[in-house]
Amino acid sequence: MLVVFLAELPAQGQDHELRGLQLAEPADVRPYGNWAQPKTGFFFDFEGIFWTISPPKVTTVGFPGLTREVFTGPTTAFETTETNTMETNFRAKWKQGDRIQLGYQGEHHGWLVETIETNTQTQHLAGQHVSVVFDDPVNAAGNQLLTGNVGTDINGNIVIANVPINFYTLQTTNRTALQGVEAAYVYRAHQLHRGATLEWMLGARYFYLYDDFQAVGYGGFQGPTPTLASTQFDSQWDNTVRNRVVGPQLGLRYVHPVGRCSLSAEGRFMAGLNAQAVHLTGGLAASLTNPPNTALLQPELMRATAFDHSANFYEFAPLAELRVEAHVQITRLIQAKVGWTGFWMNGIGRASNMIEYTVPDLQITKGIGFHGYRQDLFVQGLTLGIELNR
Repeated sequence: MLVVFLAELPAQGQDHELRGLQLAEPADVRPYGNWAQPKTGFFFDFEGIFWTISPPKVTTVGFPGLTREVFTGPTTAFETTETNTMETNFRAKWKQGDRIQLGYQGEHHGWLVETIETNTQTQHLAGQHVSVVFDDPVNAAGNQLLTGNVGTDINGNIVIANVPINFYTLQTTNRTALQGVEAAYVYRAHQLHRGATLEWMLGARYFYLYDDFQAVGYGGFQGPTPTLASTQFDSQWDNTVRNRVVGPQLGLRYVHPVGRCSLSAEGRFMAGLNAQAVHLTGGLAASLTNPPNTALLQPELMRATAFDHSANFYEFAPLAELRVEAHVQITRLIQAKVGWTGFWMNGIGRASNMIEYTVPDLQITKGIGFHGYRQDLFVQGLTLGIELNR
């Protein structure tokens, strides 16, 4: 009798989607509750981004930590210690960009492709009467290039000593921009409690960071006479580092619905290899007279030089990224969203830290310690976008 009663009794406590309580019916594994099922099919996301990219580590414009004893006259009364008086203390700026996602998601299996790009972040610094200390090693003939005739001593002898290198005006610019593309296989697990979803991502990512440092100086090798130095171009150098990072990536995305809204959190990690391409061009002492003008304390052996150097370095560059977003359902297929994204990378080359200030021309260096080719990079900012069927 009890068996007949149970077979006929309707199930009042279950969702209307269930057929009822029947002893011979197959198990229904669909979730209890009335939340929306995760969307399937093709999807498309577009986000406008407003991000900031961390500036390179602060360094001196000139050989770091180096000083020179220079003379503006033949006696110690005219001696002074020349130090670098300008630093690259650039400040990060907020720049616009976009991030686009395109993909397909089935009940469990899917894929996505994502691209990202920011506008160039540009910073400027300028100074007057800027001392730049160049490394001036003794050459094979036993001479140094940045010495000159500073006058005569009390006995009438010509005095050759270090002469100052002081730019009447020095203008510097740092430019940074990033791009990227990634592709991943997506596995969506069975729906969790209260309608939440969990998606695993496995794929590959390519990340490109462009970093450029440029300096333009007037009067540096012409002596300390401001009226002449201020009117004549003297030196310029431009160093560019192209960081090309590629590697496998693992990600995890969690979405929790709250009525017509939902909250999501997403983390990604890439083990990347950074192929750094460095290109340094420019010239020094373009306005030096030949023979040098001793009245202006010009270097005696230095000549105008042009240089064009290239180098390649390889470095492990891990990336860790976190995204947090809030979504609002507008129609069945359309959602608006706002969020925050931040990621950290290591093993990044920055242009201003990879210049060796050695005459007669500049050289490319990895930097003192790891300050050049193995820097941390922090990128973070806001996102605002729209999603179709996501």
